[in-house]
Amino acid sequence: MWAVIHCFKTWGHYIGTKDVVVWIDNMTLKYFATQPKLSSKQVKWQDTLALFNVDIQHKPGKENVVPDALSRKHQLKVVYVGETRFQKEVRLGSRRDEFAKERKQDIQKGIKSHFHLRNGLLWYKQNRLYVPKGRLRDVFLKECHDGPIAGHGGAKCTTTFLKKSYYWPNLKEDAEEYVKTCLTCQQNRVLNKKQAGLLRPLPISEGPWESVSMDFMVSLPPSRGFDAIMVVVD
Repeated sequence: MWAVIHCFKTWGHYIGTKDVVVWIDNMTLKYFATQPKLSSKQVKWQDTLALFNVDIQHKPGKENVVPDALSRKHQLKVVYVGETRFQKEVRLGSRRDEFAKERKQDIQKGIKSHFHLRNGLLWYKQNRLYVPKGRLRDVFLKECHDGPIAGHGGAKCTTTFLKKSYYWPNLKEDAEEYVKTCLTCQQNRVLNKKQAGLLRPLPISEGPWESVSMDFMVSLPPSRGFDAIMVVVD
């Protein structure tokens, strides 16, 4: 249903008040509008659908071959959109990348490794394209995590997607760091731990020096050369 809502938000200005039939291979979504109990997110989805004349129809997956195949090809968008431009950028980046230069020299010297050249590009093992250091790594990280098909998967899922088609040193660490700093994931992450109890105030001290605490406020905008404050509470 999230995919359906995403399509209506993207192309809704083309649809307007026209009658629209949505073919989907999930039988339960056919009865989405008549469900007796809805979550807060599902209520928002119904509000979006109410703006259009929508008729959701079920179509089995075996009869819906082409869209089903497209939805399972995670790297399709990267490959299809401007493949020549990406290849050109990879070639230019590899000329400046020290790691790529060393691997190419090893290949020319006949040193056995997991790398090989094909069509002027450096490949790792069979079909993993080496991505040079720079902007392209951020592009592929974003595509395999933020893309509509990727759907903001976790660090493990993003790493798996990347490893199917691409390679660079510390790829796993970069993927983990990218997911940690993803604002959308942080805002919508569901906690899987039991919530802590209510805050309990400390007992009132009867005199000074009975309870002394210290804390630091760091990474502040520099002021007269300083960017931290030490706070002491007695």
